[in-house]
Amino acid sequence: MTNKEYELEDLLKHSFAEEGRCPVFKEEKIFSEDVLSREFEFNSHGARVEGELYYAPQTSTQLIIICKSHLKNSCDFKIEAIAKAWTKRGALLARVELPLQGRRENPKLTEHLFGTLKRNGELSTLDQSLWRDYFQQAQAELSGLIEILPGPINADIQKVNFLGFDLGAACGIGFCSNSNQHIQAAFIGLDEVALKGPSYPIEGLRALTSDSFMVGHNKDRDSVFENNYGSLMKLVDDDKILIYSGDSLSLENLDTIWNFFNFS
Repeated sequence: MTNKEYELEDLLKHSFAEEGRCPVFKEEKIFSEDVLSREFEFNSHGARVEGELYYAPQTSTQLIIICKSHLKNSCDFKIEAIAKAWTKRGALLARVELPLQGRRENPKLTEHLFGTLKRNGELSTLDQSLWRDYFQQAQAELSGLIEILPGPINADIQKVNFLGFDLGAACGIGFCSNSNQHIQAAFIGLDEVALKGPSYPIEGLRALTSDSFMVGHNKDRDSVFENNYGSLMKLVDDDKILIYSGDSLSLENLDTIWNFFNFS
């Protein structure tokens, strides 16, 4: 086994010591017609994790975790469209901020770490370690999210799904691989994450069963994978590839993802 294979396997099977979660759920608000929302936060490995919940007044039976990247050129989505379409079908949506992004930016580390995505060549040993720590932190936070939910929300969660965009999708691979429950996931824009080195997360798709995930690819963009992109696509069943156009997912795209989550 090569060092790369060893470190990737170690990342996917990484176990975290139990820690006491101290979640805070803020005041319920009206997000839009028939959709309620709450901001929340909790602790994870010394970090403050923030996000929002979207749900309908009736009981929710399905938790869908949404993890979006704030990096430039990341695929966009309209949370209003997802909330209106999916909460009325019984879904509790949990949108969570990635480490070092959005409200969680770090003046020095955010610029340095995400700047490595623009460089050519292999990452330094230090940067490989930083990315490894980043993905482990993200996995711990997503696992912690399941621990604290549904919180005060009227919900009887019977199914968990994951919807990740770009770097958020990459973070979700290890999370889904480590989960004790079967999580069907949609990874959108993975081909926009040009990470190299031992902690290359997209190779972790090999740890998932082919029927448990789908990927979304923007046909308008040149893939950063170059020759590696073809080998990635061999891991995905043809009917599990969502081709979209433009800078955001359409309602038809969202219906395709919903049907995969619930009828596959």
